[in-house]
Formats: sequence, C-alpha cells, structure tokens
Amino acid sequence: FYNSSIKSIFVKNVLNIGASAFEDCENITKIELDNLINVGPSAFKDTNIEEVILNKNITYISPQLFASCDKLKKVVLNGENITIGDASFSGDDTLESINLNNVVKIEKRAFKYCKAIKEYNLAKVKEIGSGAFINNLELEKFSANSIEKIDDEILFGCRKLKEIYLNKVKKIPDKFINGCYFSLAKMELKEIDD
Repeated sequence: FYNSSIKSIFVKNVLNIGASAFEDCENITKIELDNLINVGPSAFKDTNIEEVILNKNITYISPQLFASCDKLKKVVLNGENITIGDASFSGDDTLESINLNNVVKIEKRAFKYCKAIKEYNLAKVKEIGSGAFINNLELEKFSANSIEKIDDEILFGCRKLKEIYLNKVKKIPDKFINGCYFSLAKMELKEIDD
C-alpha cells in the first residue's frame, strides 16, 4: 500500500502490520486498529492521520511509526507498560494531545519537533532516551516523577519551558535543558546524586 491513495483503514482480525505498510499514503486520515498486536516501523509515516487510538494489545510503538504526520493532533494509547520507539512521533508539528499514563520507556528522538504539545506528565516513565523532546517549542511543563535515567539533550531547545519536576533522577546529564534558560522559572529535583 506504500504511497497509495487509500483514505481509511479499519483493521479487525489482523495481528501484524509490516514496516512502511502505509508510509506516504497521504490520503489516510483515519485508522482503527482492533486486535492488532504489532505494527512495524514507519507503517504510518508521512500520512495525514488526524487521530490515533491504539488498542490495549499494543505495548511497543515502533520507530518512526507516526513520524512526520503533519495533521496528527491526538493519540490515545490504551496498552500497559508501553515503550515508545525511536522517533515514533518525530516531526508531528500539530500533535497537541497524547496520553502517556502507561508509558514506561521513551526512546531517543521520540517526540523531536512536536511543536504543539504544552505539557508532558510522565507518571510511570523510568527511562528517557537522548533528544526525546528536542525543540518542543510550545512545551511549558515537564513532569517525570518516576524517572530514574535520562540521557542528554532531552529538553534541548524547549524555549517556553517554565517548569520541570523530577523526583528520582540520580544524575542530570549534559545539555539537559540547553536552550531553555530564558523561560525556566521552576525546577524541582529530589534524590540527586553527586
């Protein structure tokens, strides 16, 4: 289906969708994925999907799965103990809402250039990869109270960031908030090791 003119996808009894299966299908605006367990990398990259609701069986969001989806505004993740893969939502300029309540790991560049999100509440996230939130230009508040490990540059270039809450981080890496210093008003850290 790569680069085809398909408009909607309703998946009922399919368990797997392969890599790049619907990549560059610019006419796709809606998907419903029931019973699906696995979706390959870049399966919906560069589409015009506006809203995504993933079922409870999906616990791994593949690399670049929804990258460069310029019209994506809302994502609902219903699984438990979810890992968001490398650059899964990278370049989704209009993404405003994503529930991350059941996410435990965010890999590198997962939300790079997601310019419309104003707040992340990462209640269960234990690990965040390098550059995960680079240039989230509208980001104002970042809470990750369960996080234990963060890589460098996760909030690089988030110029409107005003508040950061981290309760379990043991070490602040290089360039953690580089480019955020003009707007940052509050940073709460607990249990930091030397």
